[in-house]
Amino acid sequence: MQLISQISQKIKTFGYLFSLSDADKKFIKFSKKQWRKNKYDDTDGELLVDQMFYDLYIFQLSYITNFFLEKYNIAPKHFHFISREKIFLRIFFQFFRRFSRVDKLYTSFNCKFSLGQKYYKKSIQIAEELEFKSKEELLNFTYEGVKLGDLVYDTYLRMYLEPTVDLADKRLKNVLINALDIYFTSKEYLNNNDVKKIVLSHAVYIQYAILGRIGLSLGIDVYIFSWERVVHKLTSDHLVPTPRHLEYKEIFEKKSNKSDHKNQSRKILNDRLNGQIDRGIAYMKTSPYADTSDPNQKIFLNNGKPKVALMMHCFYDAPHIYKNMIFEDFFEWIEFVFSRVEKMDVDFVVKPHPNAQPLNNEIIENFKKKYPNIRFLDKNTSNKKIIAEGIDLLLTVYGTVGHEFAYHDVKVLMAGDNPTAAYNFSLLPSSKDQYEYYLMNIDQIELEINKKDIEEFFYMHYLNIGEGRIEGNNDLFFVRKRDYDPSNKDMFIELIDDASSKKFDCIFDSFSKAIEQVDSRTTD
Repeated sequence: MQLISQISQKIKTFGYLFSLSDADKKFIKFSKKQWRKNKYDDTDGELLVDQMFYDLYIFQLSYITNFFLEKYNIAPKHFHFISREKIFLRIFFQFFRRFSRVDKLYTSFNCKFSLGQKYYKKSIQIAEELEFKSKEELLNFTYEGVKLGDLVYDTYLRMYLEPTVDLADKRLKNVLINALDIYFTSKEYLNNNDVKKIVLSHAVYIQYAILGRIGLSLGIDVYIFSWERVVHKLTSDHLVPTPRHLEYKEIFEKKSNKSDHKNQSRKILNDRLNGQIDRGIAYMKTSPYADTSDPNQKIFLNNGKPKVALMMHCFYDAPHIYKNMIFEDFFEWIEFVFSRVEKMDVDFVVKPHPNAQPLNNEIIENFKKKYPNIRFLDKNTSNKKIIAEGIDLLLTVYGTVGHEFAYHDVKVLMAGDNPTAAYNFSLLPSSKDQYEYYLMNIDQIELEINKKDIEEFFYMHYLNIGEGRIEGNNDLFFVRKRDYDPSNKDMFIELIDDASSKKFDCIFDSFSKAIEQVDSRTTD
């Protein structure tokens, strides 16, 4: 039965790879007409973009690629790295790529295929010789000066839906081999072709970020087009997809009308803390501060002990999006704290991440079995209720709750680089030893929380114009207002209707303004 199921699944996959839906056909027709004037013969180099199967991103990319083609006269080409284990997909794309659905979609907006993953014997040899003594050593792994370890680490978590890396797992070798394949493939292509710019959908995972990092080492511009900002530019000293938050204080200090900016922040922040969803947390389906909890529910035991809450993150959704963490991953952080709760002698609760991927539930159940005395809240418990019961300390690695709880005068203990790191309204230990000291001495923690600093941070992080954020709408394709689940088969039709209503006519101007911002900082 299992064999029959596998064969059936492959047939379905094969059909999906070949077949075009009515929505696909409409997109191809729209796209060919929209961008027919941009067909190119003589260009000044290449723009590389990654291949995605995500309709919303493909539509966005049709505008992004043709913007670069028009403005810089560089030919858009897409890359697609298929891991060694996916034999079926590898064979299919090797022989039938030009007949595939995704190739037809990309070709419709003048984006041709450029490179795919080659397979090198030396990748196996190098991977077999690699023996990591610790997870930290894996995270810091570099090859020829290009950092690969964090990408390998996060790819392992995501690919195998694991909460942490098992250094003895043979599957880790598979990820390393594929990472090295991608490294050698990318380096060879970039050294032998005139690539001027790269646009990535992600700055994490080996399938995307390795080519970008090699590009940066060669002086090639690398961008990510996001939703909160129009564009983010990666640099050799900032490889991560998150903003350059350590510069917030310095930038704000140079601004005029500082009090007006803080007043603007205060209003939006107070609205958020009263249950409204602003653009900064538009990814949330419901507000974490909405009054949704049972009014009779008691969060804490009120036993006279310090009240501590830990806010979980999604275990396998690319933990390493900031420059560093005290712990190797979220699992190691949770394990560290849970193993010390009894000695901490506190009134302790845990809230799962409300938007975490489904398999997080299984991980949480395992923690419950291992630590039966630790109390878990419902993931939809209102943060407002937790605050109202007089919490003394909040634990998070880098969550938005860091500044939100601090604004209510709650002490917050972070566990790594985070958006608020330039400020002093939360605690940021520099080591596991220091982190443990705070856990064991909660009553002795002295922390002055300046709400003006939080308002300044909020302005810089969510409202400031610059660093790829332009005035007005930055969610150019109104992504946050859409049902952008991949199962939405009418996404192309919805976007085409919006384009026909001229909702996207000013997008190229927005791209120009945002790219001018991020380019100017790297040429100053």
